[in-house]
Amino acid sequence: MKKTKLALLFGGKSNEYTVSLHSASAIIQNVPTEKFDVILIGITKDGKWLLYDGDVESINNDTWYNDNLNQVMLSMDNDFKGFIKLNGNSFEKIEADVIFPVLHGKNGEDGTIQGMCQMAGIPYVGCNMTSSAICMDKEFTHIVCEMAGIKTAPFIAAVKSSTLNTKHLYDECLQKLSLPLFIKPANNGSSLGISKVRNYEQFEKGIVEAFEFDSKVVIESMIEGFEIGCAVIGNENLIIGEVDEVETKNDFFDYVEKYTQHNSKIHCPARI
Repeated sequence: MKKTKLALLFGGKSNEYTVSLHSASAIIQNVPTEKFDVILIGITKDGKWLLYDGDVESINNDTWYNDNLNQVMLSMDNDFKGFIKLNGNSFEKIEADVIFPVLHGKNGEDGTIQGMCQMAGIPYVGCNMTSSAICMDKEFTHIVCEMAGIKTAPFIAAVKSSTLNTKHLYDECLQKLSLPLFIKPANNGSSLGISKVRNYEQFEKGIVEAFEFDSKVVIESMIEGFEIGCAVIGNENLIIGEVDEVETKNDFFDYVEKYTQHNSKIHCPARI
């Protein structure tokens, strides 16, 4: 049986670069090698695409790029599907049947990589460009859900600018929303840059922190309840995962808790 040439992308220009390395390490160790020939392509924090053929542990501990690796680029040629490996003044073609972008956050889950794959004409794992872009932007997710009749937390979006008055924004939030509030970068994941605020001092600090991750923020009323999750895989025929529940002693399931769970626990199945 002919093996599928699977190009797995890891790393990326994102605040969630390290998360991607751990996700990729777990996936690489579980790819059925009798079905797939895996091509590993690492993307550094500054955006270089490098062909990697080393061990998984070096990916996990972020030393994978220390070797003398060749740069690669995604081919946009309709007559060739895959990557171009650069060898000094020459190049080599590397075919790929499918791309698996194991990337987190900006430039990985926001439709950018998905758009490149679509332009290259190579199938890829995950949601398409449009749905990736909408789901990554919390304001657009709110708008689409509300138009579809799906309840979401009351929210206000604000864009970073020289004319933004934080005190006026806080007063607007008090009028339209209710304390406590959550402040979130509109385009970011892993709970990075998120704050739960109960007064103006915390609000001011939270706005500054959120703008470090994105030029737009979403401010939401807190909803009393607990968090559940469910994985869905497939296109026409869907596989529905077990529903899980997050239990945390913290104010919310923040970045540290998501990847250490010092004060949190995952119940699967959820207690519902």
